[in-house]
Amino acid sequence: MEATGIPLTASLGSRSDRGDGSNDKIVISRSVGPRLYRQNLTLSFQRTVRVADNEKLNNLPPTLGTFPLYNVKDYKTKLPALMAAKGGFFFPMYQREAMWISINSVDPFALKIHVGAVNAVSGEPARETSEAMQRRFERMNVHKTVQDYVVSPKQPWLDGIANSNGTVKQFVATPLGSGYSVEAQLTGEEVIGGLQIEVVPSMVRSILLLPFPPPRVATTPGQGPMTVSSQGHFNTVMPDNQDFQILIATLTGRKIRLTVVGSDTIDNLEDGRCLYEYYTSQLSTLHLVLRLRGGFSKEEMGIAAGGLIRQTINRDPFARESWESDCGTIFNVQILNSECFREIVGTAPPPTPITAATYAHYGYPYFKFWDEKASGITGDFGAVKSVNKLDLEGTPTVDKAKAAAEVSKSTYNPVVLLDVEGQKVGFRTVSELEEAVRARFSGMGI
Repeated sequence: MEATGIPLTASLGSRSDRGDGSNDKIVISRSVGPRLYRQNLTLSFQRTVRVADNEKLNNLPPTLGTFPLYNVKDYKTKLPALMAAKGGFFFPMYQREAMWISINSVDPFALKIHVGAVNAVSGEPARETSEAMQRRFERMNVHKTVQDYVVSPKQPWLDGIANSNGTVKQFVATPLGSGYSVEAQLTGEEVIGGLQIEVVPSMVRSILLLPFPPPRVATTPGQGPMTVSSQGHFNTVMPDNQDFQILIATLTGRKIRLTVVGSDTIDNLEDGRCLYEYYTSQLSTLHLVLRLRGGFSKEEMGIAAGGLIRQTINRDPFARESWESDCGTIFNVQILNSECFREIVGTAPPPTPITAATYAHYGYPYFKFWDEKASGITGDFGAVKSVNKLDLEGTPTVDKAKAAAEVSKSTYNPVVLLDVEGQKVGFRTVSELEEAVRARFSGMGI
């Protein structure tokens, strides 16, 4: 295995066949070595039924097709200012609609998935605190894992927040400002919304980084020698365009490496399209601070907790040296309220999803892994109430009563942490998290 220093990039895949200009997946990739070996991870967001929300355990729900994905920058003049400023990608969801995340790769990738800046595996905030470190210490002291990420391809999907060993609570969309989201219940605030995803690649096998055989030399009458690559393309020496690299230091402590040329300005860099304050240092580092003004919009959605689903978060089987932590990427996946979708995008959103009862009526299946065993990976979500429980506890309305009736009955179916001092932490493997806890609490017998 060998480090490459090549960062990942995230972009939308090929256009979907819906004819509305949308995409079906996000592609996170990089090309490394002379052979341009491509490491690829794809993420898609799957429409599904809300499982029964009554404390009983459900098997894996089906896919009802992918949500249509769009690039924020293509709609930044139509989207609410806060959504446009956060950038990334977006897709539409109805209130109380459920979804799951499909994860697909050949090479290993590590993914941290946050819902409203709360880690969906650990329940810890994206901004690391001394309290979070203390909780890790307590877990390690009783021989529990502190893994806070999933690993593909071993983890092909994630259906919700890891509330207990071997189960998750389903991802369900609710409007920002409703107080239902995981973010609101754990942080007391509801301003981030959506999903924040950090992806880190694995090291590449050395053999894949070997160059192609030396090119053969051909001559053309009247000309000097020229080289022909093994793919048959003529190689020419490009003129020096005086490109150079800069580092972008974000508010979260994450550093992003960009290759730029002299003609680039802050306006045409991907991370400079929003309202940023910046200054430069002698190390050619731009320090970016996003100016977010308070409040939230009715168009934006957060992620709340739904019913229980049987799902294990698989342990990271790789050594810490297997990960190229400095080459990761972080991006936002925002959720637009489907009721506002047509006005902003200009096409109709996907139809309202069917209920679990309707799905059961037609005898369609749920799914279950054969011989799946609990891994011990679980988060601190004890304070998070499900959407149905909040509906039943809150002020009664017709809509809440209808929603609760639909999900109360069971059906039968065949972006970067900072340490306490505010310094960059970045992506860390399980062993590195354990090492940091031991260093902080040395002498306490862990």
